[in-house]
Amino acid sequence: MSLRTVYQTLRDRNNNDEVIQHGPYICNKSNAWLHNGYYFWEEFIEPAHHWGKNWCHNKYIITKGDCFIAPDDLFDLAGNMRHIREVSEIFEYLKEEGLATDETSVSHVIDFLQKLDCFDYLASRTNTTNAFKKKYDMDLLKYDINSDTFFVMRPAVQICIYDLEKASFKNFQIVYPEDVQSA
Repeated sequence: MSLRTVYQTLRDRNNNDEVIQHGPYICNKSNAWLHNGYYFWEEFIEPAHHWGKNWCHNKYIITKGDCFIAPDDLFDLAGNMRHIREVSEIFEYLKEEGLATDETSVSHVIDFLQKLDCFDYLASRTNTTNAFKKKYDMDLLKYDINSDTFFVMRPAVQICIYDLEKASFKNFQIVYPEDVQSA
């Protein structure tokens, strides 16, 4: 199993006690990138701050937790080339069958697989850095001095956990602002 440190950005509603008691919170909005689930920033807190500053208008808190997700339980669109190829192939199949268009999202592909009982993953993850590239300090390192190709040292990797209990989610606490108590 793989221990992962994850961060969730939430609007600051002056309800920290409720957050500690009832968090983390599920996202089931229609624009959820990886389908309905608990969304977190993996390993780096910087994307959580970026999200809070830009989408919560600087009124946010950040929670932190740990979870265990075995590689076989993770649909990894950030690092598993086989999974990335599967999404591509399924999307092409759906287009050929008239069930998808160029407007179809990753979430719709996952929904299709879930409805067919072909998706038994505990979580999905993806690199969302490209959504941040104009505003987010990615901390870049060039591969070659004469190239515009960079290694991103602080990627915005998002993980969506579908079942917190099965992921052994624990150590939930508020870490920003820093003076807040944990559970």
